[in-house]
Amino acid sequence: MRKNAKYLLLTLLIFCFAVKVDAAECSYEKQVELNNLAATVKATYEEVEIDTGNTVYYMDPETGVEDTSKTINVTEKGFKVSILNITNDIYVNVKNENTGESKDIYYRDTNNGTIQLNTYKADQLVTYTIKVYGLSECPGYDLRTITLVTPIFNPYYDTVFCEQYPDFELCSEYTTNTELTLDEFLRQSNEYRKNHNPVTSEIEKKESLSLKERIKQFFDTNKTIIIIIVCAIAIVGVATAAIIVIRRRSRLI
Repeated sequence: MRKNAKYLLLTLLIFCFAVKVDAAECSYEKQVELNNLAATVKATYEEVEIDTGNTVYYMDPETGVEDTSKTINVTEKGFKVSILNITNDIYVNVKNENTGESKDIYYRDTNNGTIQLNTYKADQLVTYTIKVYGLSECPGYDLRTITLVTPIFNPYYDTVFCEQYPDFELCSEYTTNTELTLDEFLRQSNEYRKNHNPVTSEIEKKESLSLKERIKQFFDTNKTIIIIIVCAIAIVGVATAAIIVIRRRSRLI
């Protein structure tokens, strides 16, 4: 019994000594260095077009007629998720909170410190929890946690109100707010309308122009064509006058 107790005590002492050695190796200066590296790690998402694998016939935008000899790929908007600035001294653990999938990523797994995770359609919120850990002298040292949420398409983005008030915060093209109801959107939009003026559309701007402004705008837009036409008329006029003068002189002779 005493012999077993000695072995147990010896094991505990060895374990404690090992922990102290590891702690001593991870110096304060090294922790500061790793914290600075961890601060540069970024998780980003970028808007992309995702190929759905489907095709449709090309439609002429002017005539609205389909050209069955041409097809175009059907795409959907989505987001590409990436992690940047991973180095040899740190690694990250990436967990997809939607699926529960988790994996460690080291510098050797990246392209010069950058790795692309996945691409998602803009119809689902995807949440990533990214933990940054130390390597080198501080293996497993917890440095930083990053949370990244990919947004979804805002169902109110295409409303008439958002066309008139595009700067309203609830009118952004994408959102992470899945709790916003139509009643709440209408309530907040009505409050916003009281203190803000709508953006004038191009059609309304043209309709509000005076006759003089319309003429000036027309001239500015078609200046080159007008000059060519005026020059052509002038040339024709000069030529016609010259012909008339020549004919009159020939009659006198």
